[in-house]
Amino acid sequence: MEGTGSVSRRTLLLGGAALPVLGLVPAGAARAAEIDTPDALEAALDAYLRTRVATLGLLLHDHHTGREVAYGTFRNETLSTIKVLVLVTLLRRSQERRVALTTAQRTLASRMIRYSDNAATDSLVAQVGRTAILRVARDVGMASTVVQTGSYGASWWGYSTTIPGDLVRVLRVVVLPTGYLTTTNRAWARDLLATITASQRWGVCDPPLPTSVFTATKNGWGPRSGGYRVNSVGYVHGNGRWYSLAILSRSPNGFTYGRETVDAVSRLVYSALDVPLT
Repeated sequence: MEGTGSVSRRTLLLGGAALPVLGLVPAGAARAAEIDTPDALEAALDAYLRTRVATLGLLLHDHHTGREVAYGTFRNETLSTIKVLVLVTLLRRSQERRVALTTAQRTLASRMIRYSDNAATDSLVAQVGRTAILRVARDVGMASTVVQTGSYGASWWGYSTTIPGDLVRVLRVVVLPTGYLTTTNRAWARDLLATITASQRWGVCDPPLPTSVFTATKNGWGPRSGGYRVNSVGYVHGNGRWYSLAILSRSPNGFTYGRETVDAVSRLVYSALDVPLT
């Protein structure tokens, strides 16, 4: 997806305070460096990012402490990460109408999330409608997300644009008991996001995790002018960790290279959060 030949220096925002840019390092260095503060995380990330050709933005929310680390103001095409919003819209609409999802809708939703099936998404988007998607996006706080029109063809939804914080906000209503979704609907949606097909288990859920750790994730990727968009949003709970993380990136060196960058960022964050951010 579209990217630059080098990584420009950006700003790390922490609770409104400006800090120098994030970069990125291999996971093994995190524990040795005793990363337990946003400043330490920033320094470790910076060291890695200087070795990569990428444009990247992220938002990390540590649920233990409520601390957030937001990298810059990067905006990217959503690609398939917007399927989380489509799923939440489908479930919210069924609640408001007081009707259960049909067997066909449940099958389509499963294909959309577990296998990132675009045709299934097209069908569900047509059923719920863009107006409902926009309303749910507003309800959950996705103020910076621009939901695209149909001008890109059947799968226009993938060319919507967003920022990392908005992806964390929509994921929150699935993985946490906010009350926006019923307990039953939330549990089913969590299960879909926790059981995506093995070939798509990368990004936020990439670190080799013990069985005691719960992860829910959705990735999005695809070519655009200038290179690949490679995005990941997910939730990690267990083994001392409890956080949500969204990463948006552009890789001028293609998908595999971009995925390696996103995976390394995810592993670094997981390693760093063996102790909650202070």
